[in-house]
Amino acid sequence: MARQVTYETVMARPVRLRSVAYACDKCGKSISPEEMDDLAANELVIRLNEEQCVSTMFRRDYCTECLEPIWEAICGLIGADPDTEGFDRQEEDDA
Repeated sequence: MARQVTYETVMARPVRLRSVAYACDKCGKSISPEEMDDLAANELVIRLNEEQCVSTMFRRDYCTECLEPIWEAICGLIGADPDTEGFDRQEEDDA
């Protein structure tokens, strides 16, 4: 994972500040979660058997440029069309 967490301690009043630096896990380019353009941090999370005691989770951070072909490949492999799916699976389960 390319996500780095750093803490800074301010001495005048003991307060810990947390800052997170993101870098694309594919190309290594630095990405900012505050920006909403092509430099936005896109978090891809894949969970398998989440409700069972034996489960697997993968989390990666990608820039938009690197995420698009990965997302298209995943959708192609599982036969999903994100334009027509348009709903969260959890919302479907709650109904």
